[in-house]
Parts: sequence; C-alpha cells; structure tokens
Amino acid sequence: MRTFYAAALSVLLATTAYAETINMPDAATIQLLQRYLASNPPDFDKLARESDKARNASEFDRAAVIKTETDRFRQQFMSMKDVDGLVLRVSDSLGEYDSNRGGFPLGTFQPDIFIGFDRWTKVTFDNYSEFSVWKLPVDEAQAVLSKFRYGRSVVLEIHTRPFGTDHTGDNMLRTQVRSVRILNDKGTLLGEMKSAEPDRQIMAAGSTTNTVIGDEKLDLLGLAMGADRKAFGEWAGKNGFTIDESGGRVPGDTSGKVYTTNPMRFTANSKGLPITGFSGGNPRQFRPLPVAGEKFDCGSSVGPERICGEATFSKEEDVGQQRVISLRMVQNIAGATTEQVVAKLTEKYGAFTDSFDAAVISGAIMHSNSYEARQYVWGSPFPTSNKIGDPVTFTEQNKNWQIEAVVFQPEVNRTVLLLQLVSAQEGANPAASTDVRL
Repeated sequence: MRTFYAAALSVLLATTAYAETINMPDAATIQLLQRYLASNPPDFDKLARESDKARNASEFDRAAVIKTETDRFRQQFMSMKDVDGLVLRVSDSLGEYDSNRGGFPLGTFQPDIFIGFDRWTKVTFDNYSEFSVWKLPVDEAQAVLSKFRYGRSVVLEIHTRPFGTDHTGDNMLRTQVRSVRILNDKGTLLGEMKSAEPDRQIMAAGSTTNTVIGDEKLDLLGLAMGADRKAFGEWAGKNGFTIDESGGRVPGDTSGKVYTTNPMRFTANSKGLPITGFSGGNPRQFRPLPVAGEKFDCGSSVGPERICGEATFSKEEDVGQQRVISLRMVQNIAGATTEQVVAKLTEKYGAFTDSFDAAVISGAIMHSNSYEARQYVWGSPFPTSNKIGDPVTFTEQNKNWQIEAVVFQPEVNRTVLLLQLVSAQEGANPAASTDVRL
C-alpha cells in the first residue's frame, strides 16, 4: 500500500484549541479524533501525571496541577464532537489524460492510498472514487496543462469530514471528502471538485449502536445460521444446487446423506465449481474466494447458473453436532443496477449499519483486474475466528460483520453480489437470474 504523508508536529493532546474545521491538523489531533470516534478515551490521569506541568510542579502543588491537567485533557477529548471538517494539503501529479474516463487521474484518490501523519496515524477517504479522476473536456484539459512551466505537479487542498474509524482495525480515521481544490506549483487555482454525496452519519462516542442480529434472522434462501449438515444437504437439493464433496461433484439430495467436507461448496452450475479464484492484498481488497472464479461467474457463461457459494461448519468431533456458522454466496444478476441490488438487500435485512468503497481484484497477480465496488454491513462485528470454527473472514480485516455485502459491475448488464452471513453465536428458482435471490 502506498502512503501519502502530511506533516506531524506534536504529541498526543499537546494542542489546546480546536475549531469546527481544523486546517492542517497534526498527528496529535488525528489520534485524538480516532480515539473519540472509536469511543476509546486515553488514560487522562496518566497523561496528567506525565505532563510537563505536573513534572515541574512542587510537591505541594502537584496534586492540584494533576487534577487541573486531567480536566483539561478530558475537555480536549470531548471537544472532538465539535470537529466537523479537516483541511489537508498533499502533493500529487496529474496523470495522463484518460479519454475513457474523461479527465486526469489523481493518485491520491485510489483504493490503496491513505494519508500518513506518522507511523500510527492515518487518514483514509471513504468516497475516494468520486475524486479519482479530475473530469474536464479535452479543450479545458489542454488549457490546464498550458499553465505549467514543466511537469504536472499539483497541490490538492482536500476538505474532508471525519465520521468514524476504519473497519480494518488499522487505526485509520475514516473521512468523507467534501471538496478538493487543485492548485499548480505557483499556488494558482486550477479547478475544484465537489462531492455529490450527502453527509454520512457520525459514528462517534456510542452514537451508533451496532445491534446484534439474531441467528433466526440470518438466512440465505431459507438456510439459517445454526442449521446442521443434514439440513444443508436438503436445502441444496431443494434449490437445485450441486455440492462439491471431497473433490467430487454430487447433487444435493433429501435422502439424509450427511456431507463432511468443511467448508461445503455449492453451485447452480451442474458441471461443478471452478478451481480458480480471486485475491487481494490491501485492506479494501478481498481474500481468495475459490467459488467465484476469475470472472465472478461461478465458472459459467449461462445466466441461470451464475450462483455459487460455501457454508462453513463448526468443528465439533461429532459430525451430527456441527452447525453452519457462516455462509458465503456469489450471485450474478442480469439487467439489475447496483442500486436495485442494494434495495433488495435492505428489503430483507433492513437499513445497513455502514458502507464504504472497496476494490475487488480478480485473476493472477501479474494479470489481475480491479473493479470498484461498494461494501455494506449489517449487525455487529465479530472476531475472524473462534474456537470451534475455521476463520470466516470475507475481507482483509480484523473483524467480520454479521452481514457483509459487496456489490459491483464487472461488465455491462451484469451486477455481482458477494454476500456473507456470520453466526451471531460465533462471531426460489435457480433459473431466476434476473432477480436477487436472498
């Protein structure tokens, strides 16, 4: 992952005044915002005792000084609720004009970029894709280039709004870019871009409650969390899925046969599942998911067969006691927009808890394809592993959400839905390819 660095000037809680919009914040301010939005206050008493004022106080005054410093640090922490904006300035360079996208690509707004203030202090932009290209007609783009004496170096003045901490567990401050002013090396304003998105909900100091979703509401096509292996086989048969059992391919059935592979893979493709998968490296990309295939089509070019997935079971020694603890599904929907797919998801699971931009990578490392995507989550986050089940992580992150959905369009007229359900206890017609099956 590449890093763009901004200046870091002081230590935690060293500054004394905050405004609603902070111009060029230092590492201390960013760390404090991270802590406030994560509901993770520092040890105020310890900070007070280690402050210069306490160390320089006499033995007779030290107790009073420590109390005063403790109150000051606590007030500074709570003042973070008034911070509504940050102004950051970073260096960038205009990429070669992209005729297909209609503008100059900007390296700052890519899926593998964050702003680093020091080793532990980072800022990321949730809506980076809105600003990944500075869109201009050709004649205006040529006029912009004429204003440079040499090179294409620019300064980006980024006006962004902090609203939460990063879901990867990397202590990133999540922000939403409101606007970007683009200046040349002389400080001349070349142009400005503005976000079309409404302000996102502030996830600060417990203002957002992640409600645990009961297992009885976590189901996919009627298969609920906690179902046993026999129920899984019957479910596969009812939905017309093929099951991969120990490398073989057998149809799901209702005869009571119990399959023992973990995880169990299923597909609507009668020829079975592909062996290839897709991979990713940074926190906004996805772990290998072999059931998908490199084209996310479950190994099939036939619409009705473009659905597949896997169920992970708990690991009790008695197979009869093993239960479904996570479900992952890949579904291709013809003719549906991403908005329509998300609408179907909210119809079934209710309003999502959070959403953020993501990138999905497919194919081999040297021949990969990248797709801009949007990820939606519901419920509460859980650790990626547990004592009786295999890790169930869907993305490169330290937590799984109970419901995770990633939606993107790899090609015209085809929307892909990646869906994962995770047990709260642990952390239709297959041919209907023009609708979302949930």
